[in-house]
Amino acid sequence: MVDLHHLFNVMTSNKILLSYKGEANKEILSSMLDILEQKIKDTDVSQKVQKKLYNILVESLQNLYHHNDIDQKIEHHLHSSSMFMLAKNEAFFKICTGNFIAENEVTKLEERIIFLNSLDRDELKAYHKEILNNGQISAKGGGGLGLIDMVRKSQNNLGYSFQKVDKNTYFFTLEVNVTI
Repeated sequence: MVDLHHLFNVMTSNKILLSYKGEANKEILSSMLDILEQKIKDTDVSQKVQKKLYNILVESLQNLYHHNDIDQKIEHHLHSSSMFMLAKNEAFFKICTGNFIAENEVTKLEERIIFLNSLDRDELKAYHKEILNNGQISAKGGGGLGLIDMVRKSQNNLGYSFQKVDKNTYFFTLEVNVTI
C-alpha cells in the first residue's frame, strides 16, 4: 500500500504548493495555470513577483508540452509523461519540471543552459534581442526564447540534470528559482 501520509509529510516539509505527474496536454496545462494563478494570488508576495512567477510558470509548462517526445515508449514509462512542481519557502519560489528527451538532444540542451547561465543581465538582454531579430523558428514552434526568458525574469541561473533512462532516452529536470 502507498504511504500517502509519508508523501503528505514530504510535500509539506518541502513546502510544495502543487505537483503533477502525467500527460502534458493543452487542456491539463491550461487547468494547471488557472490553479497556479489562484495559488499565486493567495500568497503574500508583491504583484511584481506574482507576475514574474506566472510568466515563468507559463514558459515552464509550455516547455513540457512542446518538448516531450510522445511517440516512443520506454520500459514502464511513456515519453508523454511529465512532472511539474511548485514550492515556496521564505526566500523564493521553486519551479521544477521533468520530462523525457532523446539522447541526441542532451548535449545541445546542456550547452545552451550553461551558455545562458554564464551571461550577465545585459548580455541576456542583448542575446534575447538578437534571437528576436534573427526570426528563426524551431521545428517545435519556438525561437528558443523560453529558457532565455526564464533566466532573465527569475534573475537566477537555471538548475538542471539529465538522468539516463535507457540507451536512447534521458529524463531532463529543470529548476527555476524566483526570488521573493
